[in-house]
Parts: sequence; C-alpha cells; structure tokens
Amino acid sequence: MKPPTRAPFYATLYPGLCDIARARGYALAIHGTVTSDLDLIACPWTEEAVSAEELRDALMQHIGALDYEGITRRQFPDNEELVQQILKNERDRKKEPHDETGACLKPHGRRSWNLYLDYGCRVDLSIMPKNDGLDAMRKERDEWREHHVKLLARGKVMLRDVLLFRSTLEAVESATELHARCGRIYDLVCACLRPRK
Repeated sequence: MKPPTRAPFYATLYPGLCDIARARGYALAIHGTVTSDLDLIACPWTEEAVSAEELRDALMQHIGALDYEGITRRQFPDNEELVQQILKNERDRKKEPHDETGACLKPHGRRSWNLYLDYGCRVDLSIMPKNDGLDAMRKERDEWREHHVKLLARGKVMLRDVLLFRSTLEAVESATELHARCGRIYDLVCACLRPRK
C-alpha cells in the first residue's frame, strides 16, 4: 500500500480558491503532482484583474495561510533579530532573486510565493504578470481593423488583402508578438492598401 498524501485536502481547497481568483479577474489552475504541495498558477484573465499582491493576500486569507516571513514570526514572536536572520539565511540559501514583497522572481515576469498552512501543508502560488501596456496596442489594432473594414465597405481593397490582413492580426494576437511585430504589421498593411494598377 502506498503512503497517504495530502492530495485530497488540496483538492478540497481548489474550488474556493478558484472563486476567489475569478472574482479578482484571474484564472487559477493546478499544475504539478499535488502530493507534497499544491502548485497553483494564476493568470490575469480580465481587464479588471487586481494586482498580484492583492490576489495573493485574498487567497492567503481564504485558506488561513502565512508566507515564510509570517510563519517565521509566528514561531518567534518576540525575537525580531532572529526572524530577520532566518529570513536572510533563507534568501541566501536559495540564491533566487526576490522582490520587496518576498516574491521569488521567475522567468517571463512570473512571481511566486510559498503559502504555509498547518500540519506541513503548503501552497506554491505563481502569478503571471498583468500586461497593462497592452491597452494602447489593442486600441491601435482595433483602429486598424475598423479602418480596414471601412475600406472594404468602399470597395477599395480586394478580398485577398482582407484575408491577409486578418491572418496577420491573428498571428500576432499574443501580447509579446504584438509588441515586437507592430512595425512590420504596419508596413504590411500599408503595402496591402496601396492602390492596384
């Protein structure tokens, strides 16, 4: 017989955590094996998504969790010097970059926190960054679409050009590609819109 895991406990947490995340504009998914800890990834999903810290705090409050600093303070409530030394030693041991909120900085702007529960249970929460700079790019993309639809309505472009423009927009829908390829899209659209001889 295999030893028991905490997976059933973690499974009971998930629906409530999803509700908390969704109410704050995030999608929440489980990744990993869910045996030693509960690995969660939160992705901003709506325009109204709150900050990563606000989401983390709401999730922590919902399950009664503490971050590493909080759990260390709970163990040594009257010894601030010891708490600071433990926190420093832990950062030095991990050799991972952290920000001022205690988040571990990960690739692609992802930030992660370990949230500690009683009886050795732990939630490893990763939150993908909001990309607030996309609003201007989305607006520009939408203006180009509107402009192109108007030209099509006036019969100024051919259907082939419309399909090419549409496929180009679809190819760059992801945030990272949209920013990097914006200049090339502009050149391509201008070429498509030149009068035919």
